[in-house]
Amino acid sequence: MNLKFKKVNEIFTQITGFDESQSKSTPELLSQEHNLSQGIENEELVLFYQPKYNTKQNKIVGFEALARWPQLDGTMVSLMTLFPSLRVTA
Repeated sequence: MNLKFKKVNEIFTQITGFDESQSKSTPELLSQEHNLSQGIENEELVLFYQPKYNTKQNKIVGFEALARWPQLDGTMVSLMTLFPSLRVTA
């Protein structure tokens, strides 16, 4: 596993905002989790860096890493679309 994807895996283990109501498994959720697990293992996730801009200082003050998952139809899926309650901190 290359270093970039190893770091993505490490970041995704730092999930916050989880509660017990989110632990209920449905067939659709299990399928999504399985597909995502395969996507991570196959190093399919792509990172995009979005600048954080401070309008008062008129400069870029940081960046935000956004993980996207390319699909066969050419679209990019945000992990927040699959798992709206997902919160990642690093």
